[in-house]
Amino acid sequence: MKKLYILILASLLAMAGCSDVKDDIVNTDDLALVHPDGFAKYGSDEFHSEIIKELNWDLTKCQACHGSDYSGGIAGSSCLTCHDGSSGPEGCATCHGSSDHSYPPRDLDDNTDVSSPGVGLHAIHMESDIAEVSCFACHPAINFGDKLSHIDGRPAEVLLSFESEYKLADGAYKSDTHECSNVYCHGNFSFEKDSADVAVQWVYSEDAMTGISSTLSWTSEPTGECASCHGNPPQGHFDFPVSSCFNCHGSVVDASGAIIDSSKHINGKINYQGNEY
Repeated sequence: MKKLYILILASLLAMAGCSDVKDDIVNTDDLALVHPDGFAKYGSDEFHSEIIKELNWDLTKCQACHGSDYSGGIAGSSCLTCHDGSSGPEGCATCHGSSDHSYPPRDLDDNTDVSSPGVGLHAIHMESDIAEVSCFACHPAINFGDKLSHIDGRPAEVLLSFESEYKLADGAYKSDTHECSNVYCHGNFSFEKDSADVAVQWVYSEDAMTGISSTLSWTSEPTGECASCHGNPPQGHFDFPVSSCFNCHGSVVDASGAIIDSSKHINGKINYQGNEY
């Protein structure tokens, strides 16, 4: 029934102007043809998200009758009654995420478990108090000027090999194993002593401070430990207890070693005594 409806809807919009379609709607039978019984019932095989998914999320089919801004159009029925966010049906959370945020959990297939690649560790990256991350760190091709431009196939394109504030230039994501490797965020870094400011050179125990450059699974819960990305302190840094880190890095960590300003951690800089190098 769903596929038949999709064919009927596509044919109606292709063969006739939407005004003609509306003019032909004169009774409930015609209305049922345009929107089947389960169209507004979540969980139904004919729920509109399922049908729009079959159309590769082509919302121009909706706009043809409900208006370019979805406020009613010639159908006289607004989509904004339910899709009441600032971007209406084109809001990110319409397809993934929730009413609280636009990133998974809840992927395009309604999965919420970390083991599903469409869910993975989105929430941990976006909600972490260890670092500040945006969607563009892994999905730089997204163009929010044209909100639907990134809907060009599945799964979502992940591009880590680009220069950015996140320093992911050598990073890679393998879609077959769902692993991230060589990213600065997980220890692919080397702060050379010779290039460091004189004010911080005293703390070097080697020619460079380096990370572990861990390869981590996108679909497995992480340990959350500092040592999963670098030593504590990093290799090449004179050994000090975690409880003393705040003496030099007080703008980043507290006396227990907990991160207090995620914008100053994993930012490609050395934050020392309130200065950045």
